[in-house]
Amino acid sequence: MTAKKSMQDVKVVILGGSGFLGEYFHHYLQSIQAEPVVISRSRPCFNCTWHEMSNIELLKNQLEHISPMLIINCAAIASHEKCEAHPEKAFSVNAYLPSVLARWCNFHRIKFIQISSDSVFSGSDKFPFSETSDVSPIGIYAQSKMKGEKLVMLNSAESIICRTNFLVGIEGVKGLYTSFTIT
Repeated sequence: MTAKKSMQDVKVVILGGSGFLGEYFHHYLQSIQAEPVVISRSRPCFNCTWHEMSNIELLKNQLEHISPMLIINCAAIASHEKCEAHPEKAFSVNAYLPSVLARWCNFHRIKFIQISSDSVFSGSDKFPFSETSDVSPIGIYAQSKMKGEKLVMLNSAESIICRTNFLVGIEGVKGLYTSFTIT
C-alpha cells in the first residue's frame, strides 16, 4: 500500500502568480499547507520567482529544475483593450505559451491546468454554458484564449481547462468566488 501524499509533498507551480487569480491560488495552496512556487512576469509578490515568460527555453529550464507535479497557468493578457492594441503579444501569452506548457507537461507526465475564459462564447447562447456549448469568440482576447484552449488540448489531452466566467474578490482577502466550466 502506498502512503497518501500530503500537500507539502506536492510541488505546484503557479504561472502568473502575481495576478488576481494567481494570488488567490497562492493563498489557497498555502492555507492547505502547500508551498507553491510562484512565477511572475510583472509586479512583485511574496515568494515569487521573477521570470520573463517570453523566453520559453529559460522557462522550461526553470521548470525542469523545480520538477513540479502540477502547473497552474494563470498567466494571461486579460485586458481586452491591450489585446486589441497588441494582438501578437495576446496570442503569444494567451495561446502559444499554454501550448508550449501543455506539450512540456505531457512529455514530463506533469498535470497541467490552463485557466481560460467564458469570453470564448459570443454571448448569444443562453447561460449557463457547458463544455459542449458552441464557441464563437469575439475580439482578440477571446480569440487568443480559444486558440490557447485548442492548442493545449492538441498538445496534451490530459490537461484541464477551466473557463472562468466571473471573478470577484478583493486583493489580499482570502476567498475567491468564481464558477468554472471544465473541459
